[in-house]
Amino acid sequence: MLKPSVRQEESSFSITVYPSSVKQRRAAMAVGLILVLAVGVVLPYAKVAGSQVQAFLPAFLTGVFFSEVLTAYLILSEFQVTRSVSLPFLAGAYLYNALIVIPHALTFPGIFSAAGLLGAGTQTATWLWVFWHGGFPLLIGLYAAVERRFGHKQASRRQAIGLMTGSVGGALLLVSILTWISISGEAWLPRIIQKDNFHILITSGVGPVVWAVNLAALGMLLFQMRGRTVIQLWLTVALLASLLDVTLTLFSGSRYSLGWYAARLNSILSATFVLGTLLYEIRRLYYRIVRQERIFRTVFEFAAVGIARIDLTRRPIEVNRAMEKILGYPEEDLCRMNAADLTYPEDLTKEQELLQELKEGTRDHFQVEKRYFHKNGGLVWGNSIVSVVRGVNDEPEFFIGMVEDITRRKEYEKQITYQAFHDALTGLPNRALFSDRLQLALIQAKRTSRKLGVLFLDLDGFKAVNDEHGHEAGDQLLQEVADRLAGTVRSGDTVARLGGDEFIVLLPDIAERMDAETVAEKIREQVSAPFALEGSMAYVSTSIGMALYPYHGDEAQDLIKHADLAMYRAKQLGKNRWCFFEGKQTSLGG
Repeated sequence: MLKPSVRQEESSFSITVYPSSVKQRRAAMAVGLILVLAVGVVLPYAKVAGSQVQAFLPAFLTGVFFSEVLTAYLILSEFQVTRSVSLPFLAGAYLYNALIVIPHALTFPGIFSAAGLLGAGTQTATWLWVFWHGGFPLLIGLYAAVERRFGHKQASRRQAIGLMTGSVGGALLLVSILTWISISGEAWLPRIIQKDNFHILITSGVGPVVWAVNLAALGMLLFQMRGRTVIQLWLTVALLASLLDVTLTLFSGSRYSLGWYAARLNSILSATFVLGTLLYEIRRLYYRIVRQERIFRTVFEFAAVGIARIDLTRRPIEVNRAMEKILGYPEEDLCRMNAADLTYPEDLTKEQELLQELKEGTRDHFQVEKRYFHKNGGLVWGNSIVSVVRGVNDEPEFFIGMVEDITRRKEYEKQITYQAFHDALTGLPNRALFSDRLQLALIQAKRTSRKLGVLFLDLDGFKAVNDEHGHEAGDQLLQEVADRLAGTVRSGDTVARLGGDEFIVLLPDIAERMDAETVAEKIREQVSAPFALEGSMAYVSTSIGMALYPYHGDEAQDLIKHADLAMYRAKQLGKNRWCFFEGKQTSLGG
């Protein structure tokens, strides 16, 4: 399935999608105009005979061959990066041009033998010229059609292999077939040349057809592509040169005439326009890469967040200064360690799953908050963003990790969370946290068929202490009461302050009523002991109301409410005692 073409972040590193500028379009128009004017000047003298330079044609064809091969190679290399579907067709056109030059040179009379090699007849080299100059514009037209239909699509890796194989294999096969036709079709192919006379090439209709094909391909490029990219712009000029080559050849009259030599010059120009453009774009690409590398280096070294390049085995390749500061290790030490060794064990499993998804391509990045080991033995919280860098064939090459130190934020969040669920004066859980724990304890009790108790406490005589000793002494007394309560109950129990002088205790997982009675009695005894406040002794007691699950309710609010009612009953009965809730009545305790 085809995907969107060159990703935006990669387009600046492509040599075929770079848009042409106004200056470049003007330059192309100027070159095209010069070519047309030059042909216009030469055309009246096209049939003037010239000297036969034996070395000219081999040198010319060699130049064309290497220019076209190099162009095809560069385009296929670009395709490996961008996987733009139309590029193999363009590369195939240039490879076809390069390959068909070989049999044309071998069969051309007077180069390697008087009549030409490969069993060539008198028409063979000329028919190969027809297939050369007619096939190239047809293949360029095919490229333009594919570009129009699939120009914004990107081939998958498997499709890319198929397209590259088809491009090279198709060009080889096509040239082989056309060479066989040119050699073996001497008897049934139309005669298009006689004793070096090109007049028959025109009168047979073959020459005009070749000329029309070149004109049609040129028109397609002009009106469809309009020179939007630099490559398309100069490809249009190359097709113009090819059209002028055919024009001069048809009107040159014979080989080695002035028009024939000028036509060969246009052929070499046609072969080098796109190659020159590609080489120029490669040069520009090199400067862009150097610039991007310098930008990356500057960002990498001086970024406020830690950045690391990490290989696929999770070993750091390089880290920046900020990462050294966050973890406390110098770069050389970090590059000898594995990232897993720096990660808190509880955070490893999830991160390993995410890294595997990155390698498999099911995600392109992930963000996690995790803990790292600092060199000093402490823990550092980091907000980590990890992405994967892939090669030209989409294979994962290495990870890029960015880490923001959020240790202070985490400590602040922990402090805020603590303050939201704890009493500021005593440090005990507040009503909200107590309610959460009671809800959880109820769920567990219902699952295990165990009991739990809720004890509601109110201090007796606290107002008198406040009035006599002042509010600071009253606060101190509340803090000491909190300490005594916390020291009386089990580690799994919860003591909370509801406000003022009211406290509440959760006793999860008790076996029987007597367990709650025992705790209540211990609390009563502890609170009744004197308190030393600012050099004097103060005395308070406590009234305790108790409600048990499942006897006094199976909902949290019901148990708190019933324990509160039992506490008021204890106060009515003389204070400094505990009572169980018993429906509308309460049972008196100690």
